[in-house]
Amino acid sequence: MPHVSTLPMVNDISWVWDTFEASPPMSTYAISFLTSDLMAGPSEEGDIVKVYARPALSEESEYARKVAPKALDYFEKTLGVRFPLAKLDLVALPGFNAPVPAENWGLVFYREGDILSGSNTYNRWVTSYVVNELVMQWVGSLITPEWWQDVWMNRALVNFLARGAAYQLEPEEERNSHEQTPAAAVYALYYEYSKRSPYARQPSMKDIISATKAEVVIRMLNFTISQKTFMNTLRDFINAKSYDTYTPEQFWAAIGTRAHREGTLPLAVSSKAVASTWMNGNRIPLLTVTRNYKGSLNLMQRQFIRDPSFDDEQDVEDESLWWIPVIMAPQLSDGSVDLASKAPALWMPPTRQIENLSDPSDPENFLIVNPEDIGLFLVNYDAQNWKLLGDHLLREEGRSGPNAIPPSTRAKLLHDALNLAMAGALDFSTALSLTRFLKFEKQFEPWHPFFNMVDMLSKKLDGTKAGKLFSLFVLRLTSNLDASLGEAGLPNEVAWKGKLRSNTRHMLCSLGQENCINKARDIFARWVRSKTPDASIPVPSRVFCPVFAYGSKEEWNFGFERFNHLSSSKAAADRSYLLKTLAGCPRDPSKIERLLTAILLSKGTKSELFSDADIRLVLGEISGRHAGYLELFRFTKTHWKQLKENFHSRPHLWTALVTAATSNFKTVEELKMVEQFIEEHQGHFGSAAEGALQKSLERVQFEAEWSKKHLPEIENWLVGQMVD
Repeated sequence: MPHVSTLPMVNDISWVWDTFEASPPMSTYAISFLTSDLMAGPSEEGDIVKVYARPALSEESEYARKVAPKALDYFEKTLGVRFPLAKLDLVALPGFNAPVPAENWGLVFYREGDILSGSNTYNRWVTSYVVNELVMQWVGSLITPEWWQDVWMNRALVNFLARGAAYQLEPEEERNSHEQTPAAAVYALYYEYSKRSPYARQPSMKDIISATKAEVVIRMLNFTISQKTFMNTLRDFINAKSYDTYTPEQFWAAIGTRAHREGTLPLAVSSKAVASTWMNGNRIPLLTVTRNYKGSLNLMQRQFIRDPSFDDEQDVEDESLWWIPVIMAPQLSDGSVDLASKAPALWMPPTRQIENLSDPSDPENFLIVNPEDIGLFLVNYDAQNWKLLGDHLLREEGRSGPNAIPPSTRAKLLHDALNLAMAGALDFSTALSLTRFLKFEKQFEPWHPFFNMVDMLSKKLDGTKAGKLFSLFVLRLTSNLDASLGEAGLPNEVAWKGKLRSNTRHMLCSLGQENCINKARDIFARWVRSKTPDASIPVPSRVFCPVFAYGSKEEWNFGFERFNHLSSSKAAADRSYLLKTLAGCPRDPSKIERLLTAILLSKGTKSELFSDADIRLVLGEISGRHAGYLELFRFTKTHWKQLKENFHSRPHLWTALVTAATSNFKTVEELKMVEQFIEEHQGHFGSAAEGALQKSLERVQFEAEWSKKHLPEIENWLVGQMVD
């Protein structure tokens, strides 16, 4: 609060009493004060925001001093409530090491690196930190969750509002539509919720997960009831709850009250009920749209599981149902796509199927449902609609001009098709055919889900003929993209283009593109030539994997020797990452064999170089590639007696070893190989390992069935592409 007066202390005139204005009603956790010799940088007259830092860092705080008043003004206008305090101080606090800023009311503490900026690239980072903490001055301090168990709701609202603010405060030439969408968060939710046991290993993540999901639900409601209605609701809610607490249920209900009054939500649909079906449970829906091309279509919803698990005794019963906003974007008779309206054609209630709905597209035109991932659900279509979509995207008019499908919706279609194919809900020929438009794609959004799925599908295909063909196919696509992006360092290049180039070159390196590997080896050579190679790591860690994968044995040996001899004062994380890449990247069996010999067969002082954690890390990384787990299997068979002797007193590591050596095979032939190995040593694995081996066998059986079903189709499609 502002300073009112300073008076000498009666009993000791060397001290004074400072008096400040009374604070408004506030949560006790939000109270803070600071005594320091930090200095506030110059600000415009009338600005109530000041940025405090060490005097020597005044220049680095300039950008924050410029963006903070703009952010404050943005939130006052957007939320319809003036900032409730007389001043706001943002402090770059030396020695402050908390992972996130401390968002006290009117006095926010940051790590120096989070709010001080010295480059245009870093300004985007500063903007995000500033807007996140400023919106909490309203959502969190002015209105406060009733109890800690509701903090996820507050975080969801903050993230939603901060994302919009950051986009608006960006220079116009830097903006890109994907920044308005929490794409990374959405894809993470799709990935995790489509597992058989979501977040089973991360129960501590519950609040973070709930906040992310709630942000996506808020975004869905913002679109479907209209942004005007949603923001009016939020303004009214903040006004009504100022200097008070709120619950998630009160917020969801407020949305429905306003939307019903303004006619943007059908009276039969309860916003609380909608939110409940999305917030409760750890599943996401798959909506299947089947057109008859005679003017009508059918809808069916069920839960989506991408990887039917091999390790559950019982199937998960498909009892989950949702309130689903069915937003339809038809292709019109002139070839354009009607994406203007985000209002749902209908809200599908929690029922399994609806039949004979009116089809807004003509029979020769396609239909898109749930464009831009407005709702957190996947959409499958009949074969003809997928073909119409794929053909349109292959034409230039499908990607640019008035008839284009926007980049975010192109991304949505690609994401859903590939995930559906992985789950067996769509044939791979259809899904892979949709990827062909990427040959001409230059925008960031569609490549994002593709890069994610390449990694997932590559693991499924690794070690097969289809895997080699798939690598060539992806290499062809990404080489075209890399050539179109050009070299880095161009003046005024937008940030998303630099990110796309970085992701593309990482993919090219992982695929062994010669130019990329040669550049990585040239950089790595600086370390090799260093006179004191064990003192530090003088090259970026991004070059390790391509060098250890495609470089010479000598280069790999050099890296392995450095792990053994690097100074113990070196950060543990650096040494761990070096070991991770030494184990997980090589494709040459001789490199893998040397590492396994050192880590599993060494005796005496040599064996002390590797902790139990190191051994687990190596086993986990080696078993992630076909070359790795094949060599580990061979190594285990060859050195069975000695390995058994070395690890009989360490059953947890022995179990980890036999699991890593047997659980990752994928074909029918490899299944027979594992079965024979288990039969040969039946009764000699130990009780703990026997149970793990049974799980391994079930997993390989499951993967072998998947391969038997899908590999021929994938291989045939890829052969056709190579011919073309």
